[in-house]
Parts: sequence; structure tokens; C-alpha cells
Amino acid sequence: MYHTIDRIYQTFQYLLANFPINNNPLEFRIRPLLYESNHVLYQIHLILHQPQPNLYQLKQLFSILYRDDEALDPLVRAWGRASIWMEITPSNVVQHRLDLYQSIQKDLERLVPYIKGIYGEEDTRYIVPPLYRKEVGADY
Repeated sequence: MYHTIDRIYQTFQYLLANFPINNNPLEFRIRPLLYESNHVLYQIHLILHQPQPNLYQLKQLFSILYRDDEALDPLVRAWGRASIWMEITPSNVVQHRLDLYQSIQKDLERLVPYIKGIYGEEDTRYIVPPLYRKEVGADY
């Protein structure tokens, strides 16, 4: 779990350091969500390294993280389409950012079993949106 959270945090750090690339309105909507997610991940990291983690606060932070990503998804996809269409930035740069975002989504899916282990199946339904709770037969 720690490794996955650290990887997501590092990816957000990279995306924040390398945005905006086109200075278009979609990037102005994406940036605050990236900042909030980055801040939430930092707080999650701090809580998980405490001897007695505050599970209530952790639950709230996980919920914010998943809701932010749920809001980011359509914006990032629209940004990718618009950026490639406008041809202001090389398509390989845009695709790299899209690939990084996809890796964040995969890592968020990998966290679901850990969240279920902490909060149980019922509470996880309120923390993690259905998009991320895909049941896969393999372990994460």
C-alpha cells in the first residue's frame, strides 16, 4: 500500500511540475484538482506513518482522492483530445502525460483491496466510486 501511494504521489509531483503545456482552459481546470490530490496524498502518507493512524481521517482523505480523480478523468481525456487536435505540443508529450494519468488510475484500483481490508466491503462502497472497484480475479 505504501509503495503504491508513494508512486501515485511521485506521479502527481511530476504532472504538477510539467503543467501547463498548452495554457488552455482545460489545463486551468485540471491544475487545482492535481494540487488537491497531491496535498491529500501527502496527508495520507503522513497518517499511514503514524503509530496509531486516524482511520476516520484516512477514510475522508481516501474519499477526496477518489472523488478528485473521478472529476479529473473527463477533463484529462478532453485535454488530451484537444491538445492533440490543436497540435501546439508534440503528440508524444501529450501521450506521455495521458499515460501517466492512466498509471494513476491503475494504482488507485490497486489500492481498493487495501481499503477494503481496513474498512470492510460496505464502507468501501462509500469511499471508492464503482469505477475503481472492478473485481478482478487476480491479486493486486
